[in-house]
Amino acid sequence: MKAGRDYAVPGETDRTKHIATQRLKKMAAADLQRLRVLEEAFSSGLVQCVTCPTIHPFNSVEMHGGHFISRQFSGALFVEDNIWPQCAGCNWGKRGNISEYERFLTATLGLERVLELKRLPREPSKLHRYQIVEMRRSYAARTKEQRRRLA
Repeated sequence: MKAGRDYAVPGETDRTKHIATQRLKKMAAADLQRLRVLEEAFSSGLVQCVTCPTIHPFNSVEMHGGHFISRQFSGALFVEDNIWPQCAGCNWGKRGNISEYERFLTATLGLERVLELKRLPREPSKLHRYQIVEMRRSYAARTKEQRRRLA
């Protein structure tokens, strides 16, 4: 057990007990990004970038879970409507290709939801370790379902 932590986190495994909470949060964010790409994949296992016509396999390093509102704003980090499949060219090369991303989101979610996403908190949100552990568990279960769907 970590110094200064005299409680057990429900559901936490021996594999994650030694991991710092900040690192665990980054792992949860990556888990959610992978899940969102999987959820948007066609039954063939291919997924299309939401901001251009590029198509890659869901597990390709060329396909990212891109954020409409930058993940540097942790209020947007775990908002699922904020994460959609983007190719590396759009996500990194075109810095998110935001104008096309906004067009896609408006058509998919509606203008009202896009405006809500833009109003997400810009300051860090405090998540407790047990919340992060539970999020990761939920993402793992949903990822397993999606992999079964694509098998």
